[in-house]
Amino acid sequence: RRFGLSLDAQDPSIRPAVDNKLKGILAKGGASKVVEMAALLGIQPNYARDWHPEAVACFNTNIKSRADVTELKEIERIVGFRPATAEWEKQVAGKYRSLLEDEKLDTLGELIEYTGITPDFTGALWKNLLPLMQRSLLAKNDAKIEKLRTVTGIQPWSELSWQHIACATESVQKLQSAFTFLREKYSKESDDIRASVWRAFDNALPTLLKTRQYERVQQLSSAFGWTPDGKILSHGIRQWIMEDPSKALADIERIDSQDTMADFQEIISRDPWCLALRQLKKYQAPTSNSAYDPWQTDLKPLLVQAKREKMISPDCDEDAAVLVKFVR
Repeated sequence: RRFGLSLDAQDPSIRPAVDNKLKGILAKGGASKVVEMAALLGIQPNYARDWHPEAVACFNTNIKSRADVTELKEIERIVGFRPATAEWEKQVAGKYRSLLEDEKLDTLGELIEYTGITPDFTGALWKNLLPLMQRSLLAKNDAKIEKLRTVTGIQPWSELSWQHIACATESVQKLQSAFTFLREKYSKESDDIRASVWRAFDNALPTLLKTRQYERVQQLSSAFGWTPDGKILSHGIRQWIMEDPSKALADIERIDSQDTMADFQEIISRDPWCLALRQLKKYQAPTSNSAYDPWQTDLKPLLVQAKREKMISPDCDEDAAVLVKFVR
């Protein structure tokens, strides 16, 4: 126009080049620019039919970079459709993950509402959500806790999160403080919160026992008024015995020596396998030199082999007496 020239964009000899240029701009996220240029050139692209891949790419470009819902709505208005492809859903899911990691909860909520794609918060996104939820709870961050609840639909006292928290390294005192905070903030759900957290501890108990965190179990019991399941406690202790009877004996004696281990002491005082272990100690106590310790050289391999070949079972009370008789 500056030089008094004109361009017929409909000319078959140049239209392919014009389309390719505009498609490239569109794919890179320039939907508004394409509209401006198309109007200048006097062409009306059929985005849904002829430029569909580039239009979808425009959505994907926005998602990867900004995830600006206002822009996404404008792109949809221009091209006349919203993507419904597997690639689009993959891009959206990836953006959900990065927004969680960056703690951009407002943007996440807007994007969920716009796309209509439900995030898998308790599945694929759980490992991204959990650290944020845990930090917010332990810091008693009121605003972030409520925002997480609104955006994810997951209650801050969910069993999944508290099961993980129970096994984490944070002090029980800090957990108790967060628990009290929740019950005060959501006073109407106070009983539900307590029940949910207790169930979470029930679910965490086998893991805590497997890693021999018996002191933490007792602390959780005392701080939260939670009563560990006696059968699970007994099963966990028996697994210690099967894996390493000498170490199990040391743990049992340590538990017995502490005034704060009532839940475990009750189990130990009457469990047939614990009583059997003490009976075996009367015949031959463990020694400090593991190379010559019969508990390590004889008893431990015996238990491992007998359990593997199903000659004895830690779940069978009578087998404890059988073991003692055999060793004697």
